[in-house]
Amino acid sequence: MDQPSIETTQLLERFLLKWPSIILLVVMGAAVAFGISALLPARYEAAAAIAVSVDFGRIVDIDLVTEDRILDRVWQLMISDETLTQVRDRLIASYGATSDWESVDSLRKKLRLDARLARWEMIAIDSDPGIASAIANVWQHVNLERLEDAIDHAWRAISLQGVRFDVGCVLLLTNENKDAIYHCVAAGPEISQAALETLKGEIAASHGIIPVIQFEAVHEAVPPEQPVLWPRGLLIFSGGMMGFIIGCLIFLNPPKLSLDDLNNHA
Repeated sequence: MDQPSIETTQLLERFLLKWPSIILLVVMGAAVAFGISALLPARYEAAAAIAVSVDFGRIVDIDLVTEDRILDRVWQLMISDETLTQVRDRLIASYGATSDWESVDSLRKKLRLDARLARWEMIAIDSDPGIASAIANVWQHVNLERLEDAIDHAWRAISLQGVRFDVGCVLLLTNENKDAIYHCVAAGPEISQAALETLKGEIAASHGIIPVIQFEAVHEAVPPEQPVLWPRGLLIFSGGMMGFIIGCLIFLNPPKLSLDDLNNHA
């Protein structure tokens, strides 16, 4: 026959009898996790900030979606491979080559860009607080320079283009089969091939940034005094839960019945 099921009262009786042992395993699991977290290298986060927004005094009313698209171009410029390559080159020139920034991908793992309304924080993470603040400051300086350069190219593109391109569509009705079609035309300034290539180059160098962006440095990063310990609590909690699960499996499982016991029960 099947092994007899365990009643809830039996589980409760076992728990009341064995709870000190279960709690001991919980404490031991949390203690082991705390020891592991103490051996992990410290993580320091340093943040430099830039204020970025749309200058609504130089643009017509726009909806939130359009504003997000404008600011997203700034975001993409700040985290682009080209930007991080410049950051990496300056770090190598100042601090030498290390595994932390041997490539753009390795450097990217140490960076985080947080946007809180108009305040954009360039956060760098490192086991050395001085290096963390240095990375954040270099990233901030490169971003300021690249934004200034992109807006300069955007203004040059506007001056080369001279006037805007207009696109219009009109509804036409055909007499033969009485179909309705849209006929669209585009009109713009005449431009030579050489000027057109120059214009294309300026547009590409602007990286999609339009000159209605206003920005300024808010503050540079300083070496943080305390490491970031946010993973420690989760690690300790996980260790305690692991101890609790092991304790329940050991002390709350029913005792195994021998063959004689099974025959007697049958």
